Parts: sequence; C-alpha cells; structure tokens
Amino acid sequence: MSLKVIKAGILDTLQDGGRFGNQHLGINPCGAMDTYAMQVTNILVGNHPGEAVIELHFPASVFMFTHPALIALGGADFSASINGEAVPQLHPIIVGKNDVLQFHKPEKGARAYLAVSGGFVLKTLDEQFQYPP
Repeated sequence: MSLKVIKAGILDTLQDGGRFGNQHLGINPCGAMDTYAMQVTNILVGNHPGEAVIELHFPASVFMFTHPALIALGGADFSASINGEAVPQLHPIIVGKNDVLQFHKPEKGARAYLAVSGGFVLKTLDEQFQYPP
C-alpha cells in the first residue's frame, strides 16, 4: 500500500509507541503524544497497538491512496472527508485506489491519528539517497 502526500501539513510525523529502556543514557523514548488515541486507532485496523501511525496537526496533510486500504482516524476531530464525503472518527474505513483524504477544520483536540492496516514501511536515508550521487 502506498500513500501519496498531495499537500503537506504542519508538523505531521510518523509516530509509534516509543523506544523505552535507554533513558539512563539520556535518550528520550519519544513516540506519539496521545498514546491512547494511537493504540485505539491501530486496534481498529487490526494492527499491533504500538504500530506506527501518522500524527497530524492542523492544518493537516492531504493524502491520496494509491491502493485500496483499511484505515481509521482517531484522536482530534479535524472534520475529515474522503472524496468530499465526511468520514467518522474511530471507525474502520475502507478506501479505494485514488481516494483522497483531507481535513477541513479543527473541531476538537490538537492531534489526530491516521492508522493504516498493515502499518507503514519506511525507507532509511541510505535507501532514499545514494552518496555519492
């Protein structure tokens, strides 16, 4: 499954449950700001609760799905729609190829979460860029 960012949002990041056990070395565990919302959103699509999600702030990104997928939105309510039709929070949603997900206005909360069934596969910097060019 691929997700194409049509329009970048402000401070939208991929977040998971964090990396614990190294605080004694001065390493912050990080992770999602609203762990509960992240976990519930993941569970709705059948993922492990700590799987990576997209943490969204408003104005949020606009996404196009390049393949059908099962998604869920949780956390803040940013008045989401798919192809212009309103979609609910905290419900599994099936999206089709070329469907566009966008967020219109912040109704409640500060951070929304987008979970995709199967999670996200991320490339490392070494895979994205070849040095020397």
